[in-house]
Amino acid sequence: KSDHDTLVEPIVHPVKDKPNEHLKFNLYFLKGKTAIGKTTVGVLMLNEERIRHPRRRVGEKTREKLDDAEAWIEQYEQTLDVKLRNRIQSCLRGILTEAQPNSEYSATVATVIWHDDSYRFIKDYFQKSGWWSLDFQQLESAVEKNAFDIA
Repeated sequence: KSDHDTLVEPIVHPVKDKPNEHLKFNLYFLKGKTAIGKTTVGVLMLNEERIRHPRRRVGEKTREKLDDAEAWIEQYEQTLDVKLRNRIQSCLRGILTEAQPNSEYSATVATVIWHDDSYRFIKDYFQKSGWWSLDFQQLESAVEKNAFDIA
């Protein structure tokens, strides 16, 4: 925020505020939903390439992991291999952990997960298979709170 006076012109405080109430996500660009959100994007230059590029890279990596997990589920259906089941569960736990508020780029990861068809397929499969535990539910609850709306 450099020398920006937040008392005169407030910006989103990542701990005191809920950023997803003020910001939305569109193709790895952040857009303001509120005046504070718009000011935040401008003051912090959140859409400059040096900031947006890592956000995009993290989002694309998350998509790849979700695609891998979905493909592994299809393989698992054919083999019922316990090692593969464990790999799938570990993969999803890792993805959800990366979306927790204390992780770097957590809002990007949470947003990708929350709006992704592969994630919905994986979650549905976990629930039908009895793999969806309280641990997964707790991780997902934080994802939902951390995810941005899509513009």
